[in-house]
Amino acid sequence: MRLKFAFAIAAAFMTLGASAPQQTGVDVSGAVGFSDVKNCVYSRNTEAIFKAMLTQVGESRRWTTAPKISLGALSAATTRTMTKKDDVEPGGRLYEVTAKLPPGTLWHGLRLIEIYRLQTDYTEVDNFEERQLIFLDPPEKVQAAIKGLGVIVPFSPKYREVGDVGAMSIARQKIGASLGCNWGA
Repeated sequence: MRLKFAFAIAAAFMTLGASAPQQTGVDVSGAVGFSDVKNCVYSRNTEAIFKAMLTQVGESRRWTTAPKISLGALSAATTRTMTKKDDVEPGGRLYEVTAKLPPGTLWHGLRLIEIYRLQTDYTEVDNFEERQLIFLDPPEKVQAAIKGLGVIVPFSPKYREVGDVGAMSIARQKIGASLGCNWGA
């Protein structure tokens, strides 16, 4: 009898349209941004986030990674991997750092799920750096949001040139899309 009553209550809620309360997200638009979006120049706060993710120790070939990054009201743990790239240069390394964000993190209406940084460390060949904001949203929605900030960014493999050696593009990911800025040196 109790089981029938429980099903009757559940059915009543479903027909009335009752549902669990929606979880509201944390908007990090103020903590993550650009000072010059057209040239992919991040704001001072955002630069601090990427620097915390990966910082070179002086002129050495050592790099440090903060255990967490802070995005205003929330923080996220970082994960770093290092791959030896002796095939490119003896002692060469490729560093990748990710910070997965909690569900509900929003950036200009987009569902931001991860912040990513890649950096090569070579002495004899040009280095490369990439920074990405990764979203759960499809590339078209990411492109529309970026256009709303005042810049048209193409889908990869096309790119928007920034500065002398930089590029900006939106790429399809396994889930969603990323806005990436990269530079050669």
